[in-house]
Amino acid sequence: MIFRWGILRALLVVEVFAAPWPALARENLDTEALLANVIQQSAMETQGDIPSNQTWAILPQIGYSPSRRINGGIKFTDRNATAERLTVDVQGNYALELQQTARVAIVAPHFYHDTVIAALEGEYLYDPTKEFFGLGNNDVGPDPQSTNGYRLLSGLATLAVRPLPRLTLAVTAGVTNVQITRGRLEDSTPSTADAFPDLVGIHGGYTNPIAFSIVYNNREGITRPTRGWNLIAKIQRVDHALGNEFQFTRYILDASYLYPLLTRRQVLGLRVGGEYVDSKRREVPFYEYSSLGGRLALTQRGAVARQIR
Repeated sequence: MIFRWGILRALLVVEVFAAPWPALARENLDTEALLANVIQQSAMETQGDIPSNQTWAILPQIGYSPSRRINGGIKFTDRNATAERLTVDVQGNYALELQQTARVAIVAPHFYHDTVIAALEGEYLYDPTKEFFGLGNNDVGPDPQSTNGYRLLSGLATLAVRPLPRLTLAVTAGVTNVQITRGRLEDSTPSTADAFPDLVGIHGGYTNPIAFSIVYNNREGITRPTRGWNLIAKIQRVDHALGNEFQFTRYILDASYLYPLLTRRQVLGLRVGGEYVDSKRREVPFYEYSSLGGRLALTQRGAVARQIR
């Protein structure tokens, strides 16, 4: 459902979703998604596909999931916020189970004739009901072995170059603080700090990650794309040499394709992705391991067990 307000120079889109938070404690491709949007936006501006009276958008979000119940939020984007044509993106979500997210990004996409992109991002995330399934106990389930609260606060800076209109090469650095708390205990499920007191990262900690990424996007729309590729490759490094308590390398690949069927209202979407975390023994906090699936998270249990042995 789309309402266009030409006089107010706005685009209002209502989004309905089942679960706004992924299985991971936080999404590791937020910066790359932001760069993909910049690529789309610049291409559409060049082709004249973005009307001059539509420079900002408001996106209300409403959803429901069993673990979070009713949740909702709002997203605001302005692609011409200042005389320098900065893009400002602000969004926040809240769930009845007390999960909370807030994110702000300021992007300068027009340096050196649109060949250089600079971005600053800040994020806050809180989930008091994170489930942890233990290490090496893949035969135990389906209930989690423990639960904990997860609070994240991060700030990132990105500098990217565009050797081609649809291709971006980026480097991102920043600081992230994670706090692990007792969370909201349910029934007889213990706190993760009590059940696994020797777990690496059981109290959280600071990291200073640095990442290199490649983003390719040739989709033709921003709010409702119907055709095209979105390809992302990323390497993220957390190293003792940068003052980190932990040390590990994360490799991520993500590819998705959209294809319209009979009309533009029917779209076939295909997506494949993978993540690999490489580290020495007891060098990576448990909340940074890959996690797939929903409530069972079987892949997370196996992946964690293989990484620490």
